[in-house]
Amino acid sequence: MADEAAPRGRVSRRAFIRNVGIVAVSAPVLLDACSPQTETPPPYQGSPSPAIKAQPPGVLGYFTPNEAGVIGALLDDVIPGAPGVPSASEAGVLTFIDQRLSADEGVPTYTSPPFARAYNGPEPPGPDTDEIIWVPADQLYRYGVQEVELTSGQTYKRGVQLIDEYCEKTFGTPFMRLSKGQQGAVWLALSNGKVHTFVDSPTSSHFLDVLGADAAQGWLADPMYGGNRNMSVWKAIGYPGVQRAYTPEEMHSGQTNRTPQSFSHMSPAMPGMPAPGVLLPEQGEKAGTVIGPGDGTEVQCRTTIPA
Repeated sequence: MADEAAPRGRVSRRAFIRNVGIVAVSAPVLLDACSPQTETPPPYQGSPSPAIKAQPPGVLGYFTPNEAGVIGALLDDVIPGAPGVPSASEAGVLTFIDQRLSADEGVPTYTSPPFARAYNGPEPPGPDTDEIIWVPADQLYRYGVQEVELTSGQTYKRGVQLIDEYCEKTFGTPFMRLSKGQQGAVWLALSNGKVHTFVDSPTSSHFLDVLGADAAQGWLADPMYGGNRNMSVWKAIGYPGVQRAYTPEEMHSGQTNRTPQSFSHMSPAMPGMPAPGVLLPEQGEKAGTVIGPGDGTEVQCRTTIPA
């Protein structure tokens, strides 16, 4: 194969868009203003759970250095980035996957029936059974990886082995020693199902499904899980992240100019009683306050009866 840059990411970006789905901002339900007849809830007791802390960049808990190198290069083929938009590696997606696999099995995989099967058209071709659950084709991506023998962690490790075997046979050296152009050629072969070392478990399509699903989640996740480093993706796409409440104007327009924030930036609190248009947080015996964009402190009310 020619040692020159090959087109990268064409097939996988379609799979990536399929897996991302729709990112929506969830807003709390607006309640009535406080009144003397409002029931007083019991005071908050206990300590909030501490926020998860992301692994430092470059620290591995699951992958070996070679596995991390191969997976990281492939992730940049799935999400190569663009001016002002971070690539997978720039957003820390590899850290997200490594941290996730250190704690659980990763992308949901189903090794026993019933398995989800796609159909097109207004009606499924038959009833659901103990073997098959019919799902509209455009919704199948929501149901994880079907009818496989390996967890996503095992799929990554075995997949890297198969890629290195292919590279040894094709180029005489493992993937990480190839030039960028050769690595691009391997990616295209993998995307087109032509890496012949992938046979049954995992197949190349199974491997790419796991890679694409993790790429989408890690790229958009809260930074405390390792991906979306420094909220760079949220900033690039204009997503406000985690907010306790929105003003009526923001909810009506669907627009906000707030600086994005992570779960880890939220102070320990519990829901307080509502003030006009805003659901206030509470900390301790008194309701907290919310500062709206460009305006003063919202009217507040107590959630507990003072002694």
